[in-house]
Amino acid sequence: MSRSCRHILFLACAMFVLLGTGVDRAMGQTPTYEWINPAGGSWNDPSNWSEGVVPGPGDDVEFLLAGPLQVVTTGATAFDLLVRGSSTEIIAPGCDPPGLGIDIFGTVRIEGDGFGAPGRFRITDADCQLSNINRILVDRPDAGASGINSLELAGGTEVSVDEMTIDPMACLRILMDADREFSKPFLTAEDPAEMIGGLRLSGFNGSFPPIGTQLEIIGTSGGGMVLMPRFGLIEAPFAVDVDFEVELDTFGPFDARATATIEPASMLLEAEEVQVSEPYSSRIVEIDVSDFDGSGGSDFVFFRADGMVDVLLRVPGGEFTPAISFFAGNNIVDGTAGDFNGDGTSDIAVITADGKDFGTLRLFFNAGGADDRDWSIGPTLTISGEPVSIVPIGFGEGMLAARRGVAVTSKEGGSRGVTRAVETTDSGASENGEVEVGDDPGPSDPIDDENKKDPDAPIGVGGTEEGLVGGAKFYVLRPFDAPGNGLQLINTLDLPGAAVDFASADLDWDGSMETLVITENDALVLLNPLEPWIQTGFAVSLPEGAMSIAIGELSSANAVPFVTIGFEDGRVRIYRFENGERLAFRLFLEEELRFDPESGEVRHLEIADDFAPRLIGGFQTASSSVAMTFRVDMTSVPGCTQADLDGDGRVGAGDMGLLFGAWGRCRDCAADLNGDGVVDGEDLALIFSLWGPC
Repeated sequence: MSRSCRHILFLACAMFVLLGTGVDRAMGQTPTYEWINPAGGSWNDPSNWSEGVVPGPGDDVEFLLAGPLQVVTTGATAFDLLVRGSSTEIIAPGCDPPGLGIDIFGTVRIEGDGFGAPGRFRITDADCQLSNINRILVDRPDAGASGINSLELAGGTEVSVDEMTIDPMACLRILMDADREFSKPFLTAEDPAEMIGGLRLSGFNGSFPPIGTQLEIIGTSGGGMVLMPRFGLIEAPFAVDVDFEVELDTFGPFDARATATIEPASMLLEAEEVQVSEPYSSRIVEIDVSDFDGSGGSDFVFFRADGMVDVLLRVPGGEFTPAISFFAGNNIVDGTAGDFNGDGTSDIAVITADGKDFGTLRLFFNAGGADDRDWSIGPTLTISGEPVSIVPIGFGEGMLAARRGVAVTSKEGGSRGVTRAVETTDSGASENGEVEVGDDPGPSDPIDDENKKDPDAPIGVGGTEEGLVGGAKFYVLRPFDAPGNGLQLINTLDLPGAAVDFASADLDWDGSMETLVITENDALVLLNPLEPWIQTGFAVSLPEGAMSIAIGELSSANAVPFVTIGFEDGRVRIYRFENGERLAFRLFLEEELRFDPESGEVRHLEIADDFAPRLIGGFQTASSSVAMTFRVDMTSVPGCTQADLDGDGRVGAGDMGLLFGAWGRCRDCAADLNGDGVVDGEDLALIFSLWGPC
């Protein structure tokens, strides 16, 4: 019998003594106790429960109010506990009797309500020593959900669970408390444990453990099969790294554990913005990167809804200057760059919405120069349906008469989505087959970032499909190697919500592309789109409002690719990859920089990762849009340099005085050593940890 089961029997006997005849009913057969106080309150207050009685170890409990609810308890017991479409936090500020935390004798199930609200269950066990749960199930989200279901353990929570299953499209979040001593794991799983969803590591209540802290995040025991998280997001402050490790024993995934060590950052990122366009009253609908003037550097083009296309060329030093601007047709929906007539230069294709049920593909050919005179109008083609997106494709050697073109995705009468292959030449454009891509298609993009080198690079298309669990699909299409049918469907993968944007790269350097998708319900999903035998991805919850994503190298001094995500509040977050053998073939992203250009919603991001890497963004305000580029500099952190505030070559009393002088909220100041916007005890701890000569 497991330790937690023995604990359950002891508690059951104790509750029998305390409650008398209160437990003479069969476990799980009593009325369901539903929480009825939308303002939260005390678990131990009978008036907060539908039965007018505080539930005990034989009672079923349900939280069905969307909340967010904060429920305080001095010790809570139940048989089954259901969190459906609710954001519920159980807070245990003090336990009576001592050591009694939250004990669930049956199953904790976290699921959506079927109408779009996800289930989120947080346990904040501040002073109780240990909570016990027999079984935890975290389900995948419902169709159209506004978030993914998650279990959150906050502060110094210690939970022991006998069985656990976290769906790949669900999330386990650990919020680490800077003021807690961690002697045990946040979560100890017995047998079996399938924690294969996303893992998100964050600070608790705006704080983060100081440098030097070692934490055990997940521990296992019992000798059964354990599947640890394979994908994660680490939200670490500026100047702090998290060395996250997943350790497995020699004989397989048994007795595994996950640990985190808080260390000084090995490198720092800084972003300097450069505005490259005047504000426009029309929104930017897409940005693309290509070499338009044959200089070998990446130029970029942005497409505006009012029909204007603007090409900006690289100049010495790596910046961009507006060079070419032309009208490409009213109501541009999307645009892209590629060699569409086979002359070796980058051309432009746009898709416009010209009526309720049709659009027009328009091609513009480039003769290789740097001004408007080198551009000419190419052929056009009417596309049926409501156009959604356009991407470049190549057709390979098998299609002798059709070597290049575009794929156009559109909605057909509101009942289905279609992606059509279109062959393009100097003199014409013609359809060459189609593939259905769900009921409500979304964005599309090439999956291979090396698309210029691979004429048969597949493309991805996000779409929804009515009635499917999760409500969304990711379709992977590849150009056919024979005439008559331009595309074939090679893989279909579930998403937790409709795709907003996605980007692809070989993230783990195994020779195969991975794709990161951000969804409308604020999930970040890792997919292996070109491996048909892998039928699922892994999801982690994101901060709200993710709108755009790009992957690429941001510094010419380092070949490590970064993931950049833009948000509707205007903030940009940059994540570094953390992987290797010690993570047992898992992939985690660690936040390295968070900055706010104050230019509006970040609708589009691209990375020009050549000789002078630049991050390119399209921003939207209520009345205008603007294109900006960012120089992202990466510098190493030599020893204690960041704590040497007075620059005398050592960390000492002078630096401490400067830190106290800046105490409190302080944005972008040197004394905020961990970059959390506040100069406080965490920064003081950094001073002490780096005390002495630099």
